[in-house]
Amino acid sequence: MKKYLFIAAAALVAMAACNKTPKAVEPESELPQSGPAWLYDQSKPVPILFGGQDVTTKASGMIVNDDNTDPTNVVPGNSKDIEFGVLGVDLSRLADASNTDTDKILLTGVVGANKVLEAADVAEDGAYPGATAGTTVVTFPEGQGGSYYYPMFSKNEAGVTKNYTFFAYRTANEPAEGHADMTYTQDGTTFYKSVSFGDTDILWAKAEATSFTYHEGQGDQETVTGFNAAYVRKAMEENNFYSTYAPKFNFAHLTAAFKFVVKAATQRAENTLKRTLSVTGITVRGVYSSATLNINEGTFQATGNANTDLAVSYEEDPENPFYPQYNGGAGTPFGSPLFTLPSVDHGDGYTPEAVVSLALPNGQNLEVVLPITVPEDGFEKGKAYQFNVIINSLEEIQIVTTLTNWDETPEAIDLDPIG
Repeated sequence: MKKYLFIAAAALVAMAACNKTPKAVEPESELPQSGPAWLYDQSKPVPILFGGQDVTTKASGMIVNDDNTDPTNVVPGNSKDIEFGVLGVDLSRLADASNTDTDKILLTGVVGANKVLEAADVAEDGAYPGATAGTTVVTFPEGQGGSYYYPMFSKNEAGVTKNYTFFAYRTANEPAEGHADMTYTQDGTTFYKSVSFGDTDILWAKAEATSFTYHEGQGDQETVTGFNAAYVRKAMEENNFYSTYAPKFNFAHLTAAFKFVVKAATQRAENTLKRTLSVTGITVRGVYSSATLNINEGTFQATGNANTDLAVSYEEDPENPFYPQYNGGAGTPFGSPLFTLPSVDHGDGYTPEAVVSLALPNGQNLEVVLPITVPEDGFEKGKAYQFNVIINSLEEIQIVTTLTNWDETPEAIDLDPIG
């Protein structure tokens, strides 16, 4: 295939010669003059592109809203409405106190969101050449034209290669028309963000570049490191940029999810309890409600008091009270999943309780406190725990715990019977 020699680099060298301190420029390279202009014209900035994503919260599979209009509950497989912060930083240059570069922090917690690529996006002159239509990638809804760019030069004046790492974090629920708060604090090379627990599936990911070697000319080998503009241009020549070389966020779930199901012990109990007893709320007592997220590591440091309460998100409807149902033994999910700090971050003496609020027909309210036994390995991040509140009568209520994968509901295991 006919090759076209870059001449932009030579022009940049000539411009740099006018300065007292010459700037480092990208090496000359040959690429086919096809695809977006930045791929073969080094006078144009290189956009920050991410590899294939499949980002969704694990509230999916535990949805209790029939119409799925609640932004805290996302339809399984629908990741387009999920937004998260993206921080891009060169940690090595940031750690060097003598380094005066102004671009050590590339993305200051900008809003990232998902985009499903269409045919026009992946065309030869599209924004994502070489990708496949239907692939979900990260875009920047607040960026100019939906894009941010790498610095024009991939080395600084001292010849140090710029090497960016990307962090992604989702710490708040926001619909597509409103952006979540992505602000953070910085202490040296570490970045922190305050978070609150409750109805948000807190997600975190880190993307680091993998250096690779390529052949330049007659058998000469060169290694490129990144992420930076030169890295992206060279990686594009490898034809599997999006699957192998582009930054990719493999999100981890940082919280444990509590799902509550209320059920009548039998069909007879349901018939007896209907219009006699309704559930108005469930609260988990004896937990942390806030923490500081270490964005670099994806870890929590609990803040505040460990004896606070977290309420299950539930909107009471006076016209349609929540009566216990048998439902073939399955019961009915109550409210939205509650995402909590894992046991390991609570420390010793972690003894949470579930407080079930009930409304009685005589206008009185009743609170039933149900102890929650912590599993031997604790409540772990990335795992969901189902608590079945079983009601036979006012005198007989028990709680049953099930350890489940995010999207599965196995048979319950009886724990902590309350008689």
